[in-house]
Parts: sequence; structure tokens; C-alpha cells
Amino acid sequence: MKQPLGIWLDAHVSREMHETVVFVLAVLAIGFAIFQFTDSAERKKASADIKYAVQSLKGASTEIKAAVSSVAEHQLTLYVGAFPSNLDEIDKLLERSTTVVKIMADVI
Repeated sequence: MKQPLGIWLDAHVSREMHETVVFVLAVLAIGFAIFQFTDSAERKKASADIKYAVQSLKGASTEIKAAVSSVAEHQLTLYVGAFPSNLDEIDKLLERSTTVVKIMADVI
């Protein structure tokens, strides 16, 4: 007949051995807890760094969009749509111009 593990340990292992095993396991558990604590602190800091980098990229993308829009507004040629629905856009373009404006029209 098999005996439960606890009864077998009591019969074959001394009390000092039990206490030694419990002490070693307790020290290992505390060591693991310290490792987990420091690792989580490092990961929290890394997460904050990543969040800051993403926010910086969002700001940079906004600046890039603004620069591209500015370039698009100052391009040499511009399609403003079909006549006569484009008269408002042509008027805005003429008001913004600082030099000569040449208008090319295609007649079909």
C-alpha cells in the first residue's frame, strides 16, 4: 500500500531537512519577487519611453502634413476643376498669387 507523500517525508526526512528545504524555497521566492519587481519597473520605463516616442512621431507627422500642404499650395501648376464650377477656386488662387498667373484652358 502506498503512503501519501507527507507521511513518507515525515518517516524518511528529518525536521532539519524540512526546515532547510523550506528556507531555500523561501529565499528563491523572495529572489524571484525582487527580480519581478525590478523587471516590471524597467518595462514600465520602457513603456513610457515608447509612449513619448509615439507622441513625438504624431507631432512630426502633423508637421510633415503641414509642409506637404504648403508645398501643394505653392506648386506651379494646379488643377482646379471644370468650368464654371471652379470660378471660386480660381478667384482664391488669383488672390493668393504674388507674381504672374498664366491660365491654360483645354477646350473639348
